[in-house]
Amino acid sequence: MSTGAILQLAFQGVVFAGWAVLMFRTMFLFRKRDLHQSGRMFHGPTGFVKQAEYWLRSEEDKRDRRLLLVFTLLLFASIALNALRITA
Repeated sequence: MSTGAILQLAFQGVVFAGWAVLMFRTMFLFRKRDLHQSGRMFHGPTGFVKQAEYWLRSEEDKRDRRLLLVFTLLLFASIALNALRITA
């Protein structure tokens, strides 16, 4: 394995770890908000959709949305670059 491949794999691992942290943080935020609003311990699909809609529109979550978008695009780009490198 070349040095470039090792660096690319390490970069992809760091990006994935960051993306996973942000995604889990967002899911736990949805659960926490739904618990405070509905009082139910476990929210169903309707609670998730309601919280996702609020998260996508709220001004307070703007920074988190942008950060998750950046990490998602970086993850997709790193996967695409890895696929191009393998086929070339």
